[in-house]
Amino acid sequence: MSEPTGPGMGRPSGPGFTGPPLTGPGPLGGTPARPLLSPGAPPPTRPRRPAGPPGSPWPTVLTVLALALVAVIVVVASVVAGREDVRRATPRPVPPPAATATPPAGDRIEFTTSTGSGVLEIVDHGWNSDGSDIDTPGSLLTVNVRISASSGLLLYGPDSFQAFDRSGDLFDPEVLADSSTALETGTLSAGQQVTGTVAFDIPRGGVTLLMSDESSRTVTALKVPD
Repeated sequence: MSEPTGPGMGRPSGPGFTGPPLTGPGPLGGTPARPLLSPGAPPPTRPRRPAGPPGSPWPTVLTVLALALVAVIVVVASVVAGREDVRRATPRPVPPPAATATPPAGDRIEFTTSTGSGVLEIVDHGWNSDGSDIDTPGSLLTVNVRISASSGLLLYGPDSFQAFDRSGDLFDPEVLADSSTALETGTLSAGQQVTGTVAFDIPRGGVTLLMSDESSRTVTALKVPD
């Protein structure tokens, strides 16, 4: 049997009594009371907002690739420009005449041009001691040559010849007045030949006779005996 409660009466107790109700405003229009935390319990945490989708890495990748491409283009352009400057600044070596190498011994040699082939011979030569037709007396070399055509067509004339001395200086043929033996200009076909003289105002010594084709390309050479 439970004990009566009221003013002046004792505190109710019993197996079914769980204690007095919690003080504070109740659910009747008031703010609900905070639940009591047990000792040692962690404080409550606020729920975090879900993170947005991660940013795309493509803009950064494309920017890096573009910068790398620009750098490569700049480097290549610099290298090409440098090589071009070096090429322009370096003078091209002037090749020596094709016949500066020691020509074969003998007074005849075979040759080939773009239009035919033939044989060049030195029939005779001599040095003019008077030198009446030249600048330096005693240095006029006259060479009597024979040109024979073996095949095709051969164009010939005094302008087909040059000579260089032991120092490698080139000399063009001289035009001698009233020379009845001077080599003329003409064309030879297979089986034909022509003989004539060419003269050079050149220092006496080791002289090499050069013969060129119609395009001024040296095709053969012979040493002139001193």
